[in-house]
Amino acid sequence: MVGLEPRGEQLAVVQAAGGSSGSPVLTRNPPPRYHIEAPEAPAAPPRPTVQPEEGGIIYSRVPRTTGCHDLVRGNDGNVLENVCHLDFKDALPDVVRDNGDFNAPGQLVWLKEDGTEVLIYDCYTDRQPCVPFDSMVSPDGTKVAFSVYWSNNLEQGWLSKYDLPNTIIGNEEGNWSVIHIYDLRTGELTRWPHNGKGGRNDAGPAWLGNDRIVFTSNARGYQRPQIRSLSPRYSPEARLFTAKVDGSDRRDIGQHDVSGALHPYVHSSGRIFYSLHRGSHNLMHGGTNGGINTTGTQDNQWVLAHTDSDGGDFAVAVGMHAKGAFGDTMKAIHFLGQRVNGDMCFSDYYRKNNFGLGQGWCFPMQPNGIEGPAPDFLPRGLYRLTTWAVSGDVAVFDGKVGWPDGMLDGQVLLTLGRGLCTHVNESLTRSPERVRAQSDSYVKFGCNTGIYRTTRIPSRDMQDLAVVVDRPEWHEFNARVIKAREIRYAPMQTSSNGSCQMLSADVHASDALNYYDYDFNEIYRFIDGNGSQLYGVDPADVVAVRFWQVKQNVPGTSWKDVGRSSIGNKVRLLGDVPVLADNSLRVALPCDTPIIMGGVDSEGRLVRRDQLPQSLRPGELRTCSGCHLHGSMGKSPENTLAWHVGPVVLDKPSPVPTFNRDIAPLLQKHCSECHADGSVPIDNYHDLVWDFFQAAVPSARKVQVSDSSNPNRQFGLQRPQSSKYVNTMYARKSLLYWCAAGERTDGMRDASYGNDIDFGRCSGHERIPDEDLRELALWLDSGAPES
Repeated sequence: MVGLEPRGEQLAVVQAAGGSSGSPVLTRNPPPRYHIEAPEAPAAPPRPTVQPEEGGIIYSRVPRTTGCHDLVRGNDGNVLENVCHLDFKDALPDVVRDNGDFNAPGQLVWLKEDGTEVLIYDCYTDRQPCVPFDSMVSPDGTKVAFSVYWSNNLEQGWLSKYDLPNTIIGNEEGNWSVIHIYDLRTGELTRWPHNGKGGRNDAGPAWLGNDRIVFTSNARGYQRPQIRSLSPRYSPEARLFTAKVDGSDRRDIGQHDVSGALHPYVHSSGRIFYSLHRGSHNLMHGGTNGGINTTGTQDNQWVLAHTDSDGGDFAVAVGMHAKGAFGDTMKAIHFLGQRVNGDMCFSDYYRKNNFGLGQGWCFPMQPNGIEGPAPDFLPRGLYRLTTWAVSGDVAVFDGKVGWPDGMLDGQVLLTLGRGLCTHVNESLTRSPERVRAQSDSYVKFGCNTGIYRTTRIPSRDMQDLAVVVDRPEWHEFNARVIKAREIRYAPMQTSSNGSCQMLSADVHASDALNYYDYDFNEIYRFIDGNGSQLYGVDPADVVAVRFWQVKQNVPGTSWKDVGRSSIGNKVRLLGDVPVLADNSLRVALPCDTPIIMGGVDSEGRLVRRDQLPQSLRPGELRTCSGCHLHGSMGKSPENTLAWHVGPVVLDKPSPVPTFNRDIAPLLQKHCSECHADGSVPIDNYHDLVWDFFQAAVPSARKVQVSDSSNPNRQFGLQRPQSSKYVNTMYARKSLLYWCAAGERTDGMRDASYGNDIDFGRCSGHERIPDEDLRELALWLDSGAPES
């Protein structure tokens, strides 16, 4: 592979699947069903004579929109003549265009070191629009696994109501994808079994040894958490599965992937790295996009997670808490690879608009469970592959990169986008008229992607990348080096009796506490919006850990269906596990079940919480050295009391309190005598829990806050505050709880800060009975569901 020569000219092509190449059949919008008459069966392709060790690369390609075109405006038939450089409206796959809406038809190509090419899969000859990609080479270097993505239609791009010549595969609920295996020695192509129904996507295969594959599938049919202020996504999300190389013996190993998983990669250590969407609870509220109680861009919330080869020992490597490094902000972490020195690499880009391209990053492997020290939570040794590339949603001409894969000489294979390579709505591309008015240089005003390799790391200039294959008529992307590599698999740590157990060596250990200045209405910018410790509370207050079972959402679940909970899923209480004398604990939990947990104080209130669901594989013993201990290994589990005692068994989940059934009667009993005037909306769920503009609060009692991006817009409360009375992280930070407890319980005083919620008028309240107070705290800490 080291000697692979640059290829910019047309090379010899051998058909390995399908017939001869032709032009795609294009349909108008709205498109009728796409259909191509079956061509005559091609002659059997010649078998490749090159041996696997001679290497080469596998890559995908789709047509690039070239030339100049007359455009027709759909609403009035107006013709705009001679518009060029429309390739900036092409598209490649990414976290949003995961099952369609990218250029098509496609081909999967084997580029050999001698310059010849084998077409492994050719969608130009398929009966339906399709694109093959997701290629991954087996550890012995003899086979390639890949996915083929199908749709029922091929659409035209459009801009400002003009139909464009760009050919885009339809992005419908009925799209489907199937995994294929290609034998590099014999040319044999095998397709996995599929139910033949649209909507099921088996994709992203990666090799667990030579006889088993990990991949993603939406076959279980669960959808993302439903969070207020998020755009609902009702379709089923993919999660991790494994299967034999022929597609049999499917096993669901991704119960914790409640918000979606994409494109696993098996590191040489045996760890499965993959992109995980962090869509639960307040995790997407680290930004507001200039709104009130809204989220950052939800499809940029993809982090780099990893598990062992059985789906156990789940952890996050990059992005769960990170705001970014070297001035960059982490966005969609996706498209993974590995250098020959073992460094893990990934792409970081802004979703949908940018061809899946942005910045390339790598880092040396860390001990399991170690993200990196506070306050950045980034892996030690994280470095850029290219110092000049950008990952933002911006129109730049310096280039963007993605799809990293390590080469045998230590360099990295990349997909490079030259030119505009963005759909962002900036002045120069807002209409075809403006596009036509620009320079005729496609490097300046179009986009061309190709396969390149670094010549030094980090790359200091786009010019020091060497071209591998980049033809003007194609977008080449997703290249993998054909090479054999050794994968070492560490067995999952197991319990002695086959139960699913979790052991924490020191519940109080943490390095994520209070490293920031407190700012009440912008606390979402810091760790308080992502879990960790309640600001101002001693970690020693944790006397037990509480566990909830997360009910996964079936397609069509709405925010109302989850009880308008702040968590986004309905939860059931498993129970509390006391901390032992050395601060360790051990618990047995239901297997293959998503759970969330949090540390509680002596009065049953959360002071620390985790918002990302986890799950335990059958027989797994999960050990950790602390809670929110991100930067160090901490105490060894073997040196704890919990290691030598039996677990507390939590296997009987019970309902959590709801407003309609439990809390409204409780408030009516204790509060109605004084609040019959409606001064506090104790009988109105929405006004009590979700009034972030304080519309139901009398003017004299509104919290005097403003939006930093718009100081003139007053009284807008940001997450984790959902109303004056309710904090979606902690009962102990909720005014409703303070009034019921007769004291402020967040570790602060009214005089501490002048711009936050004060105990104030509640100071004369009497404490309600302890049993009812615990019920109220449990309701608030369980997401404050309505029903």
